[in-house]
Amino acid sequence: MTRYVAIVLTVLAWSAAPALVKTGLDHGYSPLTSTCMGAAIAVPLFYFLLSGPARARATTPSRAHRVMVLGGFLGVGGTMFSYLAFGATSVAVAVPVSNIHPLVTALLAHLTVGQERIDRRLIFGMALICSGLAFVTIGSS
Repeated sequence: MTRYVAIVLTVLAWSAAPALVKTGLDHGYSPLTSTCMGAAIAVPLFYFLLSGPARARATTPSRAHRVMVLGGFLGVGGTMFSYLAFGATSVAVAVPVSNIHPLVTALLAHLTVGQERIDRRLIFGMALICSGLAFVTIGSS
């Protein structure tokens, strides 16, 4: 799978999920139920469909394995908390607010990975994220 196909599929999945989850929340499902149902079905399916070549060449040391598990755990937690946000406010507000994560990710990657540089272009992008967030949330309930 090319990186561009993966990026397009990511955008489509993340674009459709909030509206679908909001529908379930409006009909009485809890955010935890939605997260668990989705993970129980999607994780094994995607693991077997997409990870064959990666599994064959993976030689991860134990620390890298623990970090990967923690990353997956935090990803599922982030999904559940975003579903809580969808239940607490409109999707039109919850999605932009929760999607400031590229800003936080860039900062954390710079601090932890060390190879991620923060340059003027990235700082300008971060400023755009913050201004867009302010624009979307001012006056919303």
